[in-house]
Amino acid sequence: MYSDQALLDIPIGTVLTGKWYRGRYKILRKLGNGANGQVYLAESTGRTYALKLSENAGELALEYQILKDIRGKTVSNTVGPAVFELDDWENSSHTRFFFVMEYVEGCSLAQFVAKKGHKWVAVMISQVLKNVHILHTLGYVFGDLKLDNCLVVEQTATVRMIDFGGVTPFGKGIRQYTEWVDRAWWEQGTRRADQWYDAFAVAMMIVRLLMPEISKKLEADSRNYTGEQLWNSLQEQMKEQCRSKTEIRVWLPILKKAWAGGYTSLLLMREDVLDLMQMQLHVSAMPAADTGFKKTKKRDWTDYWLWVMVAGSLSMFLFFYFYSF
Repeated sequence: MYSDQALLDIPIGTVLTGKWYRGRYKILRKLGNGANGQVYLAESTGRTYALKLSENAGELALEYQILKDIRGKTVSNTVGPAVFELDDWENSSHTRFFFVMEYVEGCSLAQFVAKKGHKWVAVMISQVLKNVHILHTLGYVFGDLKLDNCLVVEQTATVRMIDFGGVTPFGKGIRQYTEWVDRAWWEQGTRRADQWYDAFAVAMMIVRLLMPEISKKLEADSRNYTGEQLWNSLQEQMKEQCRSKTEIRVWLPILKKAWAGGYTSLLLMREDVLDLMQMQLHVSAMPAADTGFKKTKKRDWTDYWLWVMVAGSLSMFLFFYFYSF
């Protein structure tokens, strides 16, 4: 993405002073690479922030404005982080650009599901769909919608969206993308921003969560095969997995509909995910067959919390549905 990656690396302990607003931010550590630059954990006046630094002033300013627009037009605080300041940083060599935003602490969606199990896939994906739908109502497609851009605040099991560098207005060409979730990479559609693009990406996120090892192998094989060949291989792998794994088979109708562009709204996809969640809870609550032996069942709070999440998700769905109209 950048011709000289080292140019963007700045030493821990560096203090950035904004040219125009004179804000001072001490760099504590690097958080990662965003679509348009690098993100650092920074401290100022006793508070911690996420600071995104880039050499592309236009892209950075657009991302900042989109995040500001989102917070100004929606009551939800889970769609994107709050933003505080956009400024230039001049040092002895050249000028770079940065904006300061809320620091969201959490683990990736993949890490959360790996720790908690497949039962939580529907709970988490329903939140992702809610957040991205809100973005759609504002006229934007997320674009670079992948697991790394969905953080889970573990204490509340809440999904927060990060890195809006790929957010694109409807009808435009996707600005930033990641191959695995990009329908054009699979030769299944264009890179035109529409609801189907994000629905397709969510479906590929689900596949990644359900079949992580197979997904990684397919991605590694991409150098030797066309997108269509990879797509056919994925379909065969899905069929094979569905024969023996119920947790994958129950997702197949939703995946196929999302792949085919069958969802005209992510709310409709979310309804199907919530139905699947309720079905999974019903099955898990059914008593086991009587074998003649009495067993002491260890208390498991997973289903309890899943029911809480279902109730919360349905409440939020109804609220945002009526709020939107």
